Amino acid sequence: MKLGFREAELECSGNRSLRPESQQERPVSTMYEILLASAHTEDQLALSEVLAGLGHLTVVSDGWACLSLLQTKPYGALIISDRVDCLDGYDVASFARDIPESRSIPILMVADENDQRAVTSVRDGTVGAVATRPINSARVVSQFMELMSHHLERYWETLEDGPRLALTKGKALHDAVFRNGGAVTPETMTMVRDASSAIADIAANRRIPELLRALKDHDDYTFVHSFKVGAFLSVFAQGLGMRRSDTLRLAQAGLLHDVGKVRTPLPILNKPSRLTDREWTIMRQHPEQSGCLLRMSGCVEDDLVLVGERHHEKLDGTGYPFGLKGGQIDSPSVLTAIADVYSALTDHRPYRSGMAPEKAFVVMANMAGNHLEPGLLRTFIDVMRSEGVVPDIPATSRSAV
Repeated sequence: MKLGFREAELECSGNRSLRPESQQERPVSTMYEILLASAHTEDQLALSEVLAGLGHLTVVSDGWACLSLLQTKPYGALIISDRVDCLDGYDVASFARDIPESRSIPILMVADENDQRAVTSVRDGTVGAVATRPINSARVVSQFMELMSHHLERYWETLEDGPRLALTKGKALHDAVFRNGGAVTPETMTMVRDASSAIADIAANRRIPELLRALKDHDDYTFVHSFKVGAFLSVFAQGLGMRRSDTLRLAQAGLLHDVGKVRTPLPILNKPSRLTDREWTIMRQHPEQSGCLLRMSGCVEDDLVLVGERHHEKLDGTGYPFGLKGGQIDSPSVLTAIADVYSALTDHRPYRSGMAPEKAFVVMANMAGNHLEPGLLRTFIDVMRSEGVVPDIPATSRSAV
């Protein structure tokens, strides 16, 4: 029976590489090398359809073949069904932890609901998460990406102090704010100041590219975007010759500017495709929500509140939420708008790949005057190149801004 997959037989019996034709060109931030071990036909078909869009998928039905492959190739993730040939799926997971090449590999187990062995395997750390039958595509993708993000965060702990502190403090801040429903307390502001200081230190040492590489595969887009905006603003401020205190303030603005998204429904915030007009109307409410949450806190300075409210305003008055024009928009919000647009254009999303920096600069050049301040935009682009945040290229190949 033809399944509609391209198949390539591997040396081990029962191995094949599966990639649905309909998903070959799906843009993703990273094409993971994923190994799926399952002798359950329905699991194979359902998971192959879901996971092939996230990377190159190799499927084996034999547990020993799975363990053999783990020793010959560096896979990025392992998905194991409780039903594999020759070995119990839980034994495969346990043995994988004994193989040096796969000792720390993220493992997702597939099992029936209420399988106590699955619960035990998560509790003792053998597997990172469990997907239960029947397979729900959206839930499996969410579990997989969350598993990969947690794996990435463990990697952060191995970095040098500077990048490690910036990333872990930034993520701890984001988690605290969202856990508290967007409420910003004096304790939270201490976390904001600590994270912004760590980011500014990295920017001063021209090491922002290291942070961007370490963030590349993280699945929490709101965190990644806010962190990157804070980092870009730190570089921008230093390029403009601002004082350390002003650099820190802009980094703080970047970290907090999208806090209002805590009130955006998760199905809209995390939707893996383009928003409908109705969903976009809801998403556009987040600047007002940011301003509301930051103002209500009583411990956030006014300039940070304004950035939360105004970072989507445009010079020609067509922005939102207030339709402010030119000089009505405060300078920190004007600066943040540039960093915010650059991040949005170059960020990878489930439904599209991020633009290359030079292409993003061309798009932004077309926004100069009506959306973005032309002089500041030119400075931003020059600084991003000179500080090594984006590769410098010959002048003849650069965008004309």
